[in-house]
Amino acid sequence: MDTYQSGWRKVYVAEEGRPIIGRVGTYVEKLVAAWRVGDKAAAGRYATPEVVASLWRTSGGPAGSSWTRLSSRAWTYNGVTVTYTSPKGTVVFSVAPNLAAADKPQAVTAVR
Repeated sequence: MDTYQSGWRKVYVAEEGRPIIGRVGTYVEKLVAAWRVGDKAAAGRYATPEVVASLWRTSGGPAGSSWTRLSSRAWTYNGVTVTYTSPKGTVVFSVAPNLAAADKPQAVTAVR
């Protein structure tokens, strides 16, 4: 298990197939939940406007329930990626863990 130190709190990022423990995972789950039901305003709380627009282009509207978390990785001190997949494809979210752990807005900074 990889560990990321975020000031006063450690955020643990699990390997593939296991749940993420900590605030970063919960943060991305909230973004994906908003995307699933088509709530752009709620999605904008967790991701930059560019990320939200990209998600809506990917799905053509609400994403639906088929998106599931595949993996998460702590790549550097300042970066975590969380991957979701569905029959429609795969998206990889780039997250600023210090912002997500502190529940700050727009911590999801990129999607590919």
